[in-house]
Amino acid sequence: MKITIELNKDTNQVTPVADEPITLPVLTNMCMTTVYAAMSSILSDTPKEEQEDMKTYLFDVFNESASTLLARFAPDIPLRPDITEEAILRHELEIADEKRNPS
Repeated sequence: MKITIELNKDTNQVTPVADEPITLPVLTNMCMTTVYAAMSSILSDTPKEEQEDMKTYLFDVFNESASTLLARFAPDIPLRPDITEEAILRHELEIADEKRNPS
């Protein structure tokens, strides 16, 4: 199977084109494998003393991108229905308090 990713420069949209029918699980696996390889390569090219910071950065970038994609695709479905806004706010306040008053 040959898969080509085409970029429309006018709309900045990408379209995967396959020479045979492709399922979403196969396409998703291909994309995630590519992203994983890129992240691993970036991390291995990072100096040892900066790798933890880079790993955190890459994690955050990917997490934000995935969350943005899901929110754009299905804005009516909560990203984390098990975590309420109140719980997040309460935890943020606890963290801020710990930073102000370290034990």
